[in-house]
Amino acid sequence: MSEISTGEQERIALLNLLSVEGIGSNTVLRLMERFHSAQAVFSAREVELAAVPKMSAAVLARLRAVKADGDVGKLQFETAQKANVEIRTFWDEDYPPLLKQIESDAPVALFIRGKLTADARRLAVVGTRSATAYGKRMTREIILGLRGSGIHIVSGLASGT
Repeated sequence: MSEISTGEQERIALLNLLSVEGIGSNTVLRLMERFHSAQAVFSAREVELAAVPKMSAAVLARLRAVKADGDVGKLQFETAQKANVEIRTFWDEDYPPLLKQIESDAPVALFIRGKLTADARRLAVVGTRSATAYGKRMTREIILGLRGSGIHIVSGLASGT
């Protein structure tokens, strides 16, 4: 799938696609395999979208309420730019090859602050959607304690409640 464009407008469309409830990386990978761009997904006919495996009527309805150049994706893109955060996609040449090997479970977008090197030591932070105040505080202390150590901290940045 390396022929997929990853320019600014495509990244914004990808972020808008990911903003749709019920669409995650696995669904995006299936959609991109079929339509070859996030922008094309938004302009696809309903019958074409419905033919994608596991695409429910409810998800289709939510997708139709979003535009490729919608505000959610634009805001995420602009916020990342202002914070010097790189948005690297599954289709970028420098996407981590080991991460790409997990195929349908690989995140289609990585938000990278700093420099991501192939040989770095990494610590993945995986949490719960219902973290306790103590859990949040301890995670923060551990992560802040590792700052400057050369260890890359990897997090999905999922929003917990």
